[in-house]
Amino acid sequence: MIINKENYQILDTKEVNLHDDTLSSIFFDRNRKQLKVKCTKASKQHQEYIIYFDNVIGFQISACDFWGASECILDFQSVSHENAILIPNLIEEWQKTPDFIPEPDYDDFIEVLFTLTSGDRLRIACESIEIELI
Repeated sequence: MIINKENYQILDTKEVNLHDDTLSSIFFDRNRKQLKVKCTKASKQHQEYIIYFDNVIGFQISACDFWGASECILDFQSVSHENAILIPNLIEEWQKTPDFIPEPDYDDFIEVLFTLTSGDRLRIACESIEIELI
């Protein structure tokens, strides 16, 4: 299933439930603008899967272990355009660039947020998401 601006609220349903899964690695391919997040299901015999974030325009992550060290996912959710943080910041930065190049249509991008049980967060702005079992 491809998740994009048309259906990204599905992340807030039980159909895409990552609660208590383990986030094991993050890899960003700069040339492809693809972020890969490898996770392991807490249930279902520790099934591994990769979440592909395509056409990534930005991401932020903290690794401070605010609530104690943990790689478990507390929540994975969509961020409404009204509550987006990353996309508006990227628009502002884009507009400050010398030799301003027309910016992409930011309405085509979505912002999502992982919250880990450590209190750390991974925020991603991308065009689409795909989840693949491995």
